[in-house]
Amino acid sequence: MTRETNTLQVSIIVGVNEEERPELLFNFLESVRGLEDELPHETIVIAQKDTQRERIFQIKYPWVRLIQAEEMVPGGYFRNIGVRHASGKFLAFFEDHVIIHADYLKHLATALERGYDIVGGSVANGNPESMSGWVQYFCEYHKWLPCLKRGLLDDLPGSNFVCRRQVLQKLGAFSEERFKLESHFFTKAKKNGYTLFFEPDIRTSHFNEKRAMFFSKKRFQYGRLYAARRGFSLPKRLLYTCLSPLIAMLEYLRILNHAKCGKTYLKKFFLCTPQLLFTLIIWMGGECMGYLFGADAE
Repeated sequence: MTRETNTLQVSIIVGVNEEERPELLFNFLESVRGLEDELPHETIVIAQKDTQRERIFQIKYPWVRLIQAEEMVPGGYFRNIGVRHASGKFLAFFEDHVIIHADYLKHLATALERGYDIVGGSVANGNPESMSGWVQYFCEYHKWLPCLKRGLLDDLPGSNFVCRRQVLQKLGAFSEERFKLESHFFTKAKKNGYTLFFEPDIRTSHFNEKRAMFFSKKRFQYGRLYAARRGFSLPKRLLYTCLSPLIAMLEYLRILNHAKCGKTYLKKFFLCTPQLLFTLIIWMGGECMGYLFGADAE
């Protein structure tokens, strides 16, 4: 719920991906409605202008601040809009295809009391019945499984992290390229002396509905843009390209190492291994293109 008070602490910010089913956003909002009131909070949704959606919000979600843009640009665009309109001391960023667990704010309050400036939570698989969904889940979220231990990390999930307002004031706006590339934001944060704390009890569930080939294409594009943004020298780019098969296998082993934290994760990891390896090879192919030729010109 939104609390219009001088003690407002957390601004929940989410942008609408027009490629996703509208029901996913509404599921997210229902999960926000069910949050325990451990911290005063507001909810901000940024979406492309849509009169029907506006009417739905007026009737069902009057406590949500809906900000409509003429066009939703992929990347960090919507997050920058949300930051400009947010009133909270802490800014919580989510995707529209997740739900937040009811005790989220209670555990967030405990984590923030430790004094960390950037905190990320775990991501559970919201549709475990789908094998291709497990492939996507392991590729994107294996570093933040709910069964992993809390502690300092080098990276946090883009669909579930919170930072103090002062952090963004110092680091500047999010990148507004086609992919949000939160990893680059977190790298920049670490270079400026900030630590990243992972708290698995701050939990969301992520829902994957993309077809396998669509997801593989996105992984290729992401890999290419990620590599192009790393700024490596030519010799290092050539080295990474030559070692790409080894790097793909190392990523597979990293996922395995994280999946070992729970029997269910380990079982699903082995069951989806053929599809997972295929996806990792495509992903690494995208990185090679990025190292050799830079970002896609589209």
